[in-house]
Amino acid sequence: MKNLARLALFFSGVFILSLLIISGVRFLFVWIDAVRAIPARSVEPAATLAASAKNALSTAIYCSALLSLSYTARRAMPAAFSIVFVFLFTTVFSFAFSLALDRLEAVESAAPMTHRTLGNPGLRLRSGDMTIVIAGDPADAASPRVVALPDRPLIFQETPPATAPQQNERPALPAAPFYSHNSWFMINLGLDFGLVSEQLFTRLRSGFFFFCIYLLSLALLLSSCRFVFDLSAWPLANLFFGVLLFRGILSFEVFLNSEEIQNLIGLFSGRLVPSGIVSPTIYTGIALLVIIYTLLVSMARRRRRGAG
Repeated sequence: MKNLARLALFFSGVFILSLLIISGVRFLFVWIDAVRAIPARSVEPAATLAASAKNALSTAIYCSALLSLSYTARRAMPAAFSIVFVFLFTTVFSFAFSLALDRLEAVESAAPMTHRTLGNPGLRLRSGDMTIVIAGDPADAASPRVVALPDRPLIFQETPPATAPQQNERPALPAAPFYSHNSWFMINLGLDFGLVSEQLFTRLRSGFFFFCIYLLSLALLLSSCRFVFDLSAWPLANLFFGVLLFRGILSFEVFLNSEEIQNLIGLFSGRLVPSGIVSPTIYTGIALLVIIYTLLVSMARRRRRGAG
């Protein structure tokens, strides 16, 4: 019971903390993009925060399962005990937070936050090889501007042409020139987590049954990876192996849920298997094979210790 209480406390802390941190980071990125826009865009705090939390749900699921399995290995908890209860905690927390975050859409948003547009007349913006100098107030999308292109004369637009004249919409201007170094790895990781979260809420809206079997199969697949944390005698090395494995599972999940792969699987199955259970069936099959392997290895180790 002591191990169960410790694991429950650890899992809940990691899940909630990771959800709050990633939600805050995503909200901050949205706010920065709105401030950098020329003219500045307004942000609805409640709606933006709810969307950020929904995008961060998959990150919380993966992080809590990963760190909890590592915790059980460091505490020398039995593999079967670890798999069962990490699976249960992952399912319960994911289910509860999915329903709660999905209902946040019905909450009325507060008044939008408006920001002062950065820059003054003469602000220079750049997009690729094109440079735009705003001659008027950057907060006014209809301000005159000078456009410079390589090997071409300067273009002065006293009144920028509207892309939709009936709505008086102007072409979008590049963002304010802040230095930013975007990591290719982090961008792709964020996109993959966002796609997985979107898949969860899409299934929740399409049907409760398909959402449940998908969530159960994903939780089973993640919790079955307990074996990777016993590969060596160094917990930090095992955690690194676990991060690599979970990154592979995330990429596999995005790949399997892509429209092209789903259509290809449907073509080979002859539409006999509903598309909503294709991915859960594959996840469950892989998880069961891994669990059988883990239990056999544990039994072999116990027999070896008993013989020694």
